[in-house]
Amino acid sequence: MHAHVSVSRALARLLSAATTGVAALLTGGPAVAADAPPAATQPAAGAASLEEITVTANKLSAQAAIDVPGAIQAISGDALQREGAAQFIDIAPKITGLQIQDLGPGDKKYIIRGINSTGDATTGVYFDEAVISGSNANDGGGRQADLGLFDLERVEVLRGPQGTLYGASSMSGTIRFITKKPQLFSFGGYATGELSNTDNGGGNYNLNGALNLPIVEGKLAARAVGWTINNSGYIDQIRIPAGLLRGVNNERTEGGRVQLRYAPTDELDIVGALTVQSTHSDGSSRYTPPGVMSYGNAAAGLAPVSGGDLLNTDITRSPWDDRLQIYSLTSNYRFSSGTLTATVNEFDRKVDFNFDSTPILVSFGVPAPAETLEPQRRRVGSAEVRYASSLSGPVNLVFGGFGQHENTDFTVHVVRTNSLGELRGPFSPLNADDALLHPDTGNTYFGRLDTRVSKSYAGFGELTWAAVDKLTFIAGARYFHEILDAVQRTTHPFGGFGPGNTDPPPNHETFSCFTRPSRRASAAAASIPPICPLPPEFRGASGPTRSTIMSSAPKAGCSAACSNTIPRPT
Repeated sequence: MHAHVSVSRALARLLSAATTGVAALLTGGPAVAADAPPAATQPAAGAASLEEITVTANKLSAQAAIDVPGAIQAISGDALQREGAAQFIDIAPKITGLQIQDLGPGDKKYIIRGINSTGDATTGVYFDEAVISGSNANDGGGRQADLGLFDLERVEVLRGPQGTLYGASSMSGTIRFITKKPQLFSFGGYATGELSNTDNGGGNYNLNGALNLPIVEGKLAARAVGWTINNSGYIDQIRIPAGLLRGVNNERTEGGRVQLRYAPTDELDIVGALTVQSTHSDGSSRYTPPGVMSYGNAAAGLAPVSGGDLLNTDITRSPWDDRLQIYSLTSNYRFSSGTLTATVNEFDRKVDFNFDSTPILVSFGVPAPAETLEPQRRRVGSAEVRYASSLSGPVNLVFGGFGQHENTDFTVHVVRTNSLGELRGPFSPLNADDALLHPDTGNTYFGRLDTRVSKSYAGFGELTWAAVDKLTFIAGARYFHEILDAVQRTTHPFGGFGPGNTDPPPNHETFSCFTRPSRRASAAAASIPPICPLPPEFRGASGPTRSTIMSSAPKAGCSAACSNTIPRPT
């Protein structure tokens, strides 16, 4: 549905074809590169061989992807640029074992090897050292941010449990986006653009560029990158009372990143970075298939309609606004025997999500158009200190400590809409604005606030033994402790508050604590791609899950008496 026809790639292919044709005419036969290997061994177009890509997935010293003992796939920054990849979904078909549930811009869910669950994500996602794994209170692991893939060094995809080095949310695998760092000696930059077209939509474009600036040669340098993406939509919304809306699932994204690198000595290297991005879409990618009738109530003027190819049958509009910031500071100190890394990061994201709640009201016998507003703010602060050896012998190890603090504020407001599919008025907690008590003047049906705070701490270690050539044994352990405190408060119940009650206590308050070690032992043969590890002995981990049916829990600390301890999947 969302087919891109890149002008730049089309010209490149045309030039390549023309060159091949001229060579064939001059030689009287098909043109063949002089040093080309047999066709059966040639890599796919645009794919870099594993030997050419250096990775740091195991947090040891950088090494070629083909030498890493584990199931890893890496895509270089050059390959991303050749493919014109603007977002992760553009390269997803190239990644083995990866599925993406796509509900529109900024609302993805990554699934590796089919492992999925409610609660926290099962696939960990990192932007350099920052944790940016998706989280959705209504569907575990959803709402993964769509960061622009511009000026990246590489993308690493680790398949299989990664709980020793990466911890929670890495039960099925880990995805890492590694940015290009400022160069201390060279001045340079680039600017690129791409035009494309969307089937059943319109024209698209993305523009991006970067600049590298040495400030003090060999000591201090800065790097800046910026991008803008404009994709047309291909879903038409046919049921808005005021008229047809075309291409509602469009996308407008703007972002940028600034990095500063300081290397006062040959041993010490410090990089600070700020990444910002904002995304807006006018509607969802959901549609009602042909032959399927939508919800409705004809007696109330909400007659059901038949779906169709790429037709959305919502009565209200569903805009999406997404703003994020990533702050990071990482230092590396190189000893003769290894590297000490210390990093602090913060991921701050605000999402304004709206969807049509009319079918819910209709099912409860309230045939009136209404929209659910779900503004959410999520802040994830993390810090890690680790030591990674670089010994010349067959044995190396990584060990360190990790801490994370996460705050999530999740709001639900259900408000009446007008003939334009937009809000008829603002949300109000007051009974005077209740839409059931005052159907002619009231605008508010329901309101709820969900606040969640979690803290986690972990110590980890992993030992790698290269026993013989192409055969490596790995053993590791991670001990973690996590605390979850969650509160749900009704800010406007259906039908309004009872007499004399305008601010009820929290409906549900949970306090959960969890402590457990995870272990990993595996053997892998790093011979030829694809790399195939033996199944590890591992107990996966994900964050404790809040249950909305729990009663109030004590706040006395995390001990054996702590109630509402929630078991994790194993």
